[in-house]
Amino acid sequence: MAARYRLVPIVLTFTVLFAAAAVQAQETTFWVPDIVVADGDGAFTFMTMLIAGDGVVGWAAYCWAGIENVEGGVCVDSFCIDPQPIAPGSLFGYEISGRLADPSENGSIYADNYFCVGGGGAAEILIQAPALDNDATSWGAVKAHYR
Repeated sequence: MAARYRLVPIVLTFTVLFAAAAVQAQETTFWVPDIVVADGDGAFTFMTMLIAGDGVVGWAAYCWAGIENVEGGVCVDSFCIDPQPIAPGSLFGYEISGRLADPSENGSIYADNYFCVGGGGAAEILIQAPALDNDATSWGAVKAHYR
């Protein structure tokens, strides 16, 4: 009988710890890759992701813009007109597609995504130039290697 009573507090302790972890607040998270590798002509495409935390209301805006060796960008803004509550865990992502101005050089872009209430995030992403072939098959390939 004594062993049976000793197990009960251990089971209750684990149950209480698990319940406390499940109630923990979920934070808003903005995710982008650190590095994106461009293809042979300098084009690149990737996704960003904004994950809603607790207490999020309305999606506000997202933007991306070239910082170095990337031209262009896009900004979309809802101006928080009639924001609605958003369930925790909801995903708000957008695709970024662009091109390196000079495909033989690295570039960088700025990207952000925000909710009206509840946060968001911003980041700088390195756009890596495509790797050049080690075997030079033409004078153009040799010149491209030494740009």
